[in-house]
Parts: sequence; C-alpha cells; structure tokens
Amino acid sequence: MGVDEAGRGALAGPVVAAAFLFFEKGTEIEGLDDSKKITPKRRELLFERLTDGKTGRWGVGEASLEEIEKHNILWQAR
Repeated sequence: MGVDEAGRGALAGPVVAAAFLFFEKGTEIEGLDDSKKITPKRRELLFERLTDGKTGRWGVGEASLEEIEKHNILWQAR
C-alpha cells in the first residue's frame, strides 16, 4: 500500500491525499518511484498502468481550507 499527501503545509487551499493498494502482496512496478524523480512521460505511463483496474485499487480525497481549519490538520497528522 502507498499513501501520499500534498498541501499539508499550505497557508491556503486544499489538502489532497491519495492511496494505492496492490492486489498482490510484494508487487513491484519497474520505474515506480517518487513522482518528483521520474519524467512526466514515465509518470503518465505509470498512471495508466496503475489505474487500469488490473493491478490494484486506488483512491483520492480532498479537504477544503474550511475543513482543515475546523479539524486542525496539524493535530490530525500526528
């Protein structure tokens, strides 16, 4: 399983989090690494492979600035 978020340190704007769960334990995908370490083209190819429904399940969630302020994201992230 992999999980990542973006926006946690932002002063304004949403926080977006994504998770992926492989169907098979120990699955390895060649070239799968931190998105900042791969080319945009490779990122697109990996996206297509991982979202085809054959490799695993994925999900994305978003919290608005209002939700972040209401629920105190820094406390929630401990």
